Amino acid sequence: MRSEARLSQRPIANFISWWLFCLPAFSPDTEINKFTIHPFSRIANFLEWFFCATRSFTYLWLPVCGLVPRQEWSPFIQFVRQVIKVSEVLTTTGFFVTGYVDSNTKDIILEAKKIALAYLKFYFTFDFLVFMGDYLLLREIMNPNEIYGVFDILANTLTHLGLVMRIRYYFVLQARCVNRLRVNRRFLALLYQLTLCTAILHLSTIYNVLVPKYAVGGDHFLPNESWISQSIGVERREVTKVYFESLMLVSCYFFGASYYTYEIKFMPEQITLSIISLIGRIYTLYLIGDMLVVFGMAAFPESRYEQFMGEVKEYMMAKNLPQDLRTRLEEYYECKMQKKFFSETKIIDTLSERLRTEMYLHFARKLIEQNNTLKTLPSTTLGVLISYMKSETFLADDVVCAVGKPTDMVFFLSAGTVAVYNKNSLELDHLYDGQDFGLDGGRRYAYVAAETSEIYYIRYKIFKSLMSEHNEVWANYEKKWAELQKRYNEIENEMESGGETILYELNRGALLEAPKTRLVIFDDL
Repeated sequence: MRSEARLSQRPIANFISWWLFCLPAFSPDTEINKFTIHPFSRIANFLEWFFCATRSFTYLWLPVCGLVPRQEWSPFIQFVRQVIKVSEVLTTTGFFVTGYVDSNTKDIILEAKKIALAYLKFYFTFDFLVFMGDYLLLREIMNPNEIYGVFDILANTLTHLGLVMRIRYYFVLQARCVNRLRVNRRFLALLYQLTLCTAILHLSTIYNVLVPKYAVGGDHFLPNESWISQSIGVERREVTKVYFESLMLVSCYFFGASYYTYEIKFMPEQITLSIISLIGRIYTLYLIGDMLVVFGMAAFPESRYEQFMGEVKEYMMAKNLPQDLRTRLEEYYECKMQKKFFSETKIIDTLSERLRTEMYLHFARKLIEQNNTLKTLPSTTLGVLISYMKSETFLADDVVCAVGKPTDMVFFLSAGTVAVYNKNSLELDHLYDGQDFGLDGGRRYAYVAAETSEIYYIRYKIFKSLMSEHNEVWANYEKKWAELQKRYNEIENEMESGGETILYELNRGALLEAPKTRLVIFDDL
């Protein structure tokens, strides 16, 4: 019986293990953030990889399909087009529930409404055009059998607009995904240049066909001197033949090689190939300069942030740090510095006392607005208090203060979420933006970051000496802490006695129906 019971519990145990693996992806169990995904979680990483993979296939395949009119698509091409649409719908859904880091405030946005509004404002329109561009024009109103050229031009234009407007984000996301792999820096540079060159050649190949066709209104209006008419003709429109003929022509003009198979006399084709040739010259110069820097043969000025991150990466390689720890460090510096590096101490020291106070108040304005204790202090005292504070960014699961390791710091949570534990590792509470903690000195409670959090801290002696000038504020602060400690004691007693479990509620009778008097009717009376 015991072996059968163990076997029956294995699927449950496997499910629990899987759920615990994915649990860090979701935000704390607040009602507003219930179904959002943390941007630094495993699920968010998977969604980024999925977007890169599906969008890479979309960039390669979808423009090729537009080389021939949609009425001449084979069943296989139509099937692949529908698969692309399904993948685009999945990635779009993921963007609606995945949080992001605000570049201005450095806050991690996990509110579903803000996430949806930000995505709708910046990227949704372009993603919508990618998988719905050819359906935005109603076929019943604009009959493609009669004026298929116009329908084909408009549908392709909308689809390409969506692709081109998202290509920068695609490269940023691709670089972020590849950086998580253990690959050499030079290999990354070569991979980036190969991807960039392939993308330029691919799009140039497509536009080398579409621009001349659309300039005259379709295939049937191309003149005989066009290279498309000479090589492919009007009747035979195989996608692969059209693409590879155009790729050969574009590659020669892009890299400056000779191409004598066709004489380019058609004006739209001459303009298109001239632009492609100019882009090729510019890219060649850029490629040479980048390769010289990568292989150490030349040096170009870098920003101080790039120099600092280069030193960090060299340090991680020298210490042979694991990939997970490397990723956490890179995400920490990216969130902390926002790709900017400067000596804040030197800048602050050159300011006058008044400007320095205003700067400190500006830095901590969000914390001051949300903390009831700090809001009641005068600006002079508040400026001095903030000047003594230091800020630090804690990643998820970082221990801010541990039980049994006394600290003389008082902490103020500016942004993020911190979980409170007792000495028995029971979770008692969650602290949110604006709340303060640590008055117990780490003797009774442990505080662990539940997500990436920005925390200010100050020594208890300095904090008390500044607050002693305002007796009423200090009395309210101690009263609030005493009430919070009393509530924690009640939660501890309830949880240690079995509270918040089904068995505990059954013993209390809270889950059972209360006895009621019911009317009984006997039919035989």
